[in-house]
Amino acid sequence: MPTPDPKDNAFDAVLTRRLRRLATIPVDTGALDQRLRQAIVLPRRNLRQFGVGLVAGAAAFLAMGLVLFSILSAVPTRASLADLTHAYRSAMARSPVSAGRFTESKAAAAIAQACICLPGLKTCHMARMNSCYMTEIRHQQVSCAMLSSGSHPVVVLTGNHIAGPRGQRVHFQGVQYQVVRTHDLNLVEAKRHGHWMCLMGRSSPAALLAMASHLRD
Repeated sequence: MPTPDPKDNAFDAVLTRRLRRLATIPVDTGALDQRLRQAIVLPRRNLRQFGVGLVAGAAAFLAMGLVLFSILSAVPTRASLADLTHAYRSAMARSPVSAGRFTESKAAAAIAQACICLPGLKTCHMARMNSCYMTEIRHQQVSCAMLSSGSHPVVVLTGNHIAGPRGQRVHFQGVQYQVVRTHDLNLVEAKRHGHWMCLMGRSSPAALLAMASHLRD
């Protein structure tokens, strides 16, 4: 067994005396406690401010979303020329219905919507209604009526929150119309009381404008 080194024993004795002396010295922990509390409170305050900022940012983002939604809701859905051509061909493919069937619920609802924009639809002497029904264009409900007029039938579309393709602007009897011409089909469209109306057929644009004027009265 090795002999203990006297130097090690002396070092241990000195260390023991110093530790005992330190144990008898009073320590003021108040300042340390205050510093710890300040260090803990500051992050909580920052977290609270961050939470308030997050709520304010979310509210602003929601408000912007509502404004954007209202703007987009006010913009009508624009139907293409292909959409309207398809609606015209679908109407032409239908068989004429008897006058008594116009009182059925679906036809009556379609006529009622059409007459909001075109009150003269049922009394116009220039044309006779062969059919009237509701259809859908670009997820928008549209009334579709087929009228007999001279040698060329005319298809009349009316609806809300929808518009047709842009064409040539024509003013006729104080009303601004959009006129679209194709090689086999002419369209005239306009707005009335916030409702959209469109007349389509092989008739000339002048004939369609004259009919639209009578249907509006």
